[in-house]
Amino acid sequence: MRKFLLASLMIVAGSNAVTAADVAFKDIVGRWCSDSGNVVTFSKGQLLVHFKDGQSRVLKIANVEVNDNRLNIHWVPVKALNNTVYDLSGDKRTLVQLPNTGGDMGPRRELHRC
Repeated sequence: MRKFLLASLMIVAGSNAVTAADVAFKDIVGRWCSDSGNVVTFSKGQLLVHFKDGQSRVLKIANVEVNDNRLNIHWVPVKALNNTVYDLSGDKRTLVQLPNTGGDMGPRRELHRC
């Protein structure tokens, strides 16, 4: 009985874990919506932001670093503090842009698949 309980616990604990091997840039490719009404679309080489007022902005991606469930995206032009860090939820349906401590000093933003 103890072996069965221990095995069950290990299966449950492992099923919710997010590891570096589980998260890749491909997991965030596609459309994301914010509560503010903006729509963000990641593609292989760029980020396209459609603002609710009809304007848009394109950011070109230089490279992406992945560490556990965190993605650090470096933008073109490549220079210090020209990056944005995102956390991806375990179910890969919520993407949180962490507050930027350099660059544009942007706030925390929460995005959801749309």
